Amino acid sequence: YLKETQAEDGSWAAETSDTDGIVNTLAALLALKKQERRLAEARADMKSRCLAAEASLRRMLSDWDFEATDRVGLELLVPNLLKLLESEGIAFEFPSRKPLMVLNTAKLERLGPVLTSPMQTTLIHTLEAFVGTLDFDKVKQHKMPNGSMLASPSSTAAYLMNAT
Repeated sequence: YLKETQAEDGSWAAETSDTDGIVNTLAALLALKKQERRLAEARADMKSRCLAAEASLRRMLSDWDFEATDRVGLELLVPNLLKLLESEGIAFEFPSRKPLMVLNTAKLERLGPVLTSPMQTTLIHTLEAFVGTLDFDKVKQHKMPNGSMLASPSSTAAYLMNAT
């Protein structure tokens, strides 16, 4: 699917907004980098796709006005994807990065205690946004009797991959 939907410019742009295109491309690039590392037979194809995605992201991020963006959770999702890409050896500098990271730090400081408290919160429905920034062992009290995290497949998957 990712190979079939990558645009000629290397992005996974979205018709809805530039921000959605940035998020799509960050996540797709991360997936391709992980595949490139694991699948020797696909390495050459993945490498060229990753380079195209990186170039596209550099263009998109340089023009991105983060402060004019109105999307819930963006200040958590984009920094997390950036950190995960940095662990793959890909770093991005762009004009909106500093204000984005300042907001991310402030939000995480407020949300950390909320996530780990015994009180249930809708944030448990989106644990995937906290991979790499949350001790997943501290949210086990929110697991539902059926084993899910608020009946969210993506949140449950994030919990299962990151809790010990």
